[in-house]
Amino acid sequence: MEDFNPCLDCGICCTHLRISFHWAEADDAPGGFVPAEMTEKLNHNLR
Repeated sequence: MEDFNPCLDCGICCTHLRISFHWAEADDAPGGFVPAEMTEKLNHNLR
């Protein structure tokens, strides 16, 4: 069984739009859930 990936679950946002997340939403922050390896830093606050 594959690991659940919330970024690939619905298949609409990340495949059609650039989505900006606050850095704390990434899974390398406590409580974060967005896979950090699938993000890029945009500025001090956003990925």
